[in-house]
Amino acid sequence: DIPVVYLDLETPEQYFRDIITLGQLLGNPDRASEIRAYYEGKLEAVVSQVGTLAPDEQPTALLLQYSEQGGEVALEVPSASWLQTLEVELAGGIPVWTEAAQSGGWTIVGFEQIAAWDPDQIFVVHYNTNSAETADMLAADARWQALGAVQSGQIHGLPADIFSWDQPDPRWILGLTWLAKTMHPDLFADVDMMAELSEFFGEMYAMEPDTIEAEIVPRLQGDVQ
Repeated sequence: DIPVVYLDLETPEQYFRDIITLGQLLGNPDRASEIRAYYEGKLEAVVSQVGTLAPDEQPTALLLQYSEQGGEVALEVPSASWLQTLEVELAGGIPVWTEAAQSGGWTIVGFEQIAAWDPDQIFVVHYNTNSAETADMLAADARWQALGAVQSGQIHGLPADIFSWDQPDPRWILGLTWLAKTMHPDLFADVDMMAELSEFFGEMYAMEPDTIEAEIVPRLQGDVQ
């Protein structure tokens, strides 16, 4: 007889619904509405710009998790139904891995498959260390240097602070904004990610600028522009 609330959090629509549910559960529906409005505004700012792109202006993209366990290296792509895939789509990219990732979890892929996809841009996630360093390591590998994304300097470490920006964590809106700016720098030239970061932690966690500078900025990893 223990009451249970289940949160999906894998799409913006589910996220918005779950925020309202939490507002009701915690007795603060007004704050829940404020949070939802913040996310909806940030999402619309991306989607409205991306909607102006022609199909041939959308790059093919690969979001890849690099992990090491017991000395074994694994390269994995997220499920086609997960937020990471949707973030790439919403940001104006074409995920190349969806057909290979129908299992509902992270799917291991080999370099041969990555080379066959040969995406325009590659986004590297490494949850245990700085993803920018991992992206640089991959780019220095002779095999990876044959990829178009590496040759054009379009392999990037996805940002993180305390948590990575690609997960169904409140930071997903930062990840979406960063992906859109990275994939379409001219379209989002007026977006300043450090300003976005400061606004996010101020709005969501009521953190003062000095606290953000002292506690969040030093934890930043990845290729934050």
